[in-house]
Formats: sequence, C-alpha cells, structure tokens
Amino acid sequence: MPRNRSRSLAAALFMAAASAATVGCDSGPALVTVTGTVTMEGKPVSHAAVQFSPNPSNAVVLPGEAVTDADGHYRLISDERNGAVPGKYHVVISRAAGEPPSAPLPSEASEAFKDDPFMAALSSGAGSGAPAAAKKSKKGPIVPDAGTEFTFDIEVAGKGGAIDFVIKPEVAKTASRP
Repeated sequence: MPRNRSRSLAAALFMAAASAATVGCDSGPALVTVTGTVTMEGKPVSHAAVQFSPNPSNAVVLPGEAVTDADGHYRLISDERNGAVPGKYHVVISRAAGEPPSAPLPSEASEAFKDDPFMAALSSGAGSGAPAAAKKSKKGPIVPDAGTEFTFDIEVAGKGGAIDFVIKPEVAKTASRP
C-alpha cells in the first residue's frame, strides 16, 4: 500500500505542477487575421495609421492598429498579436507618426518583415525624412496630409480576411487636436 500511495501522490503532484504551469499563459481572446489595402484615387496610401476602435457592444473590446507600407498594405495588430476580435469597429485612417521612409526596403528587410508593415517601415529608416516631392508623386504612393482623418464603420467577420479602404478626398475630416 505505501507504494500505491506514493504513486498517487506523485501523480497528484504532477497534475498540480502541470496546472500551475498553464496559469497565466492565457494568450488573450481568439483573433482572426485582418489585412487589407488603403487606396485614394486608385493609388496606394503609404505611411497611414489604421486604427480600429471596437464598438462597446462587442463581446470583447480590444482595439487594433497598423501602418500601411509603400503599397498601401496593412496587417492589423491587437494586443501585440496579429489580428482582431470579430465584431464591429470604427476605423480612423490618418497620417502615421514620423516621416515616411525615404527609400524602398532592402530585399532582405522586405522578406523578413513581409507580414508586418510597421516593422518594415521601422527597418527601412522611417523618420529619416522623405523628400517633399515623394509625398504626392504621380508615380508613387500618396501620403496622407497631417491632421486629416478618414473614418469608416466596418465589421470584422468571424473568419477575418481582407478589409480594403478606398479613401475619398472630399470626405476628409480635420482632426481636432487640443
């Protein structure tokens, strides 16, 4: 009997240790991948902040954000993870902080950060300043003007997916800043 008792005690200790190891490992709510493209007048919008503010009626209220790359693509990040919680959102698109990258990404950086436009922008030297002509070149992407916002009300589906935004310049709102 003492042998069975020690086996039972060992099994109980193992289960307690396994349970304790998983406590605090909750990775948060389930997210679905949300990607897309932001365009204006048929051209990509680069260096734009894309901010998803959840509707208070959502089961889980978790905001998301992204920065578009030179091709206008974004991948939403919520709680430091890729994706968003399915539900309704108010989206604000505006110029991202800092200056747009002054040069295209080196190919190795492009590959390393192909799924993360924010990190791609950082690795390419964002903040080093872009020539004024690059801001609204006929060939290149469009960079939003500082202080201008574009708003949308959307719903992230249960399966996630692409959500593209077509900005119409005539519906721009000037952001009020204190």
